Amino acid sequence: MEAALLLTQLVATGVLSCWLTVGVRDNLLHPLMNETYTAQVMEMIRLRLEYPVEYEQIAHREITDRRIQTLAFRGIVAAEILATLLLWIGTLGCEHAYSACPRAERQPGACA
Repeated sequence: MEAALLLTQLVATGVLSCWLTVGVRDNLLHPLMNETYTAQVMEMIRLRLEYPVEYEQIAHREITDRRIQTLAFRGIVAAEILATLLLWIGTLGCEHAYSACPRAERQPGACA
């Protein structure tokens, strides 16, 4: 039972690690694409165009300073890199714990 839980954790963290690694890769190789979309969100462009009444209520929140937008995007990418590294550490920890489990009938606490 413990091995099944470890295997499930290994797969779950492994999938998240792989998915976030692709995101980090794309942000490092093609930063202008996602940086542009981040800037559009911060400027609330679509909200202004598609929901002008609602936009007027929160227009004071938009961030149009390009320096702040760039800094925010870099912060997002840095946090994404940190999260990816931590997920990979967790994945490798699960793999190590799973490989330490004996193949024979597993007793509670045998994999600790």
